[in-house]
Amino acid sequence: TVSCDDIFMVSRRVSLRAMLNLLVSPTILGGNAPEVLLQEFMEVQDRIEDATANAAVLPRALGLPLYLWPTQRCRERLQERLSKRMDDREDADKAVGPWLKAFRDANLQPVEAAELTVGLQFAAHKNLSIGAAQAFCYLFSEASPAQLKQARQEARQLVRSFEKGKSGDNSRSTILHSCVLETLRLSAHCIGGLRAVQKEFRLQSDSGRSYRVKKGELLAISHLAPNVDKHVFGKDATAFRLSRWNDGDTKLNLTSFSGGLHKCPGERIAYDCMKVLLAAWLEMGLEPAVAPLPRVCFERATLAQRKEPVPASSKYGAKIKVRRGR
Repeated sequence: TVSCDDIFMVSRRVSLRAMLNLLVSPTILGGNAPEVLLQEFMEVQDRIEDATANAAVLPRALGLPLYLWPTQRCRERLQERLSKRMDDREDADKAVGPWLKAFRDANLQPVEAAELTVGLQFAAHKNLSIGAAQAFCYLFSEASPAQLKQARQEARQLVRSFEKGKSGDNSRSTILHSCVLETLRLSAHCIGGLRAVQKEFRLQSDSGRSYRVKKGELLAISHLAPNVDKHVFGKDATAFRLSRWNDGDTKLNLTSFSGGLHKCPGERIAYDCMKVLLAAWLEMGLEPAVAPLPRVCFERATLAQRKEPVPASSKYGAKIKVRRGR
């Protein structure tokens, strides 16, 4: 059987490996122990996430020595290893991805390129891979048998189209795409962004309490709050409902990628990457190996995850071994 201890960890590792190979170079993870470098990459990402959250609520005198400085040292060790790989021109010239090409065109030193790679990879793969795993969980816990069957059929068609060298079905009206949208809506960051108030207004809560918001003040905005607003998504705004997107309309006020000048430019890429990962899990025959599924958890500075690991298994193939982590 195919089995894994946590679909979230598998999704992150697969996505990280694929993007390093594609965007930097297939040789970047070379050597005798590429899995060690992948694990170190993921651990540094998790430490950055934890350090940022903890340092934000601690006095500077405690936040720096307890969290920020140790995390920076871990990041620098990873960057040093990456820079050595990037500096191996004979090896890296075998295949150069767009990031590595851009770094070289700009005459960046390997250490600078490595630092950019660590930061860009955090943005490029972590949330979409978490989102794909979350979509997998939602699909099995909330979809009807008919919807799940259709999702498997779509996954098979999508995977086979890639095997034939085609781009795949980019339809925005499939079960897979609806699952991605609904997952992003319900698992968006509780933290959001800061917005400067341009004109004074009054804000009224559901309980009827009124707040005066003055021009020049800063508002901290959650991406999740408007995504579960009953005025936008109806009385069942907090429920997972695939049919919400049946008409293919994605113009509803989905703020998971922010908006305006702050809108994430990678939104459409994230949609498609999540859909491809979800299709891969379904085509492999993976299903959650625990019931009921752990509850959704918003404690981390990413898309919502699950309170506990979510093991998954299939009836065929080889075991997927992934070291437990965040």
